[in-house]
Amino acid sequence: MTFLNLWAAGFAAVAPVIVLLYLLKLKRRSMPVSTLMFWQRVLQESRRRAFFQKLRQLFSLLLHLLIFALILGALLRPVFDRFAREGGSTVLILDTRARMQAVESDGSPRFARAKAVAAGLIRQASGSRQMALISANAARWW
Repeated sequence: MTFLNLWAAGFAAVAPVIVLLYLLKLKRRSMPVSTLMFWQRVLQESRRRAFFQKLRQLFSLLLHLLIFALILGALLRPVFDRFAREGGSTVLILDTRARMQAVESDGSPRFARAKAVAAGLIRQASGSRQMALISANAARWW
């Protein structure tokens, strides 16, 4: 497996920022209240829910990190090149029939476009890959 955009790995430095944002805690200001009778029940209920709140925050953090990893993976553009092994080969077949001499809307013949695409594929091939270029015609042999 190869990565086409290795510069995108620099975005991995954003992951600690995501974790730091989750570790920051809001400081509550203290305010005087008239009686504690109403707040005692709220404090008891909040102690029960504290464990589930921590689990929910952890789950949220893990979900954000997973989404970030998926975005980072998409930026890296991984390629599973099974055909570029040693001894692998690719054959490009160019059609040379009359229909390839038709002119496209931009004014260039189809055959010229096909040759340009083939040349681009040949330039992108690795040094260990063998490539063959064959022209095919619809000539009848019988």
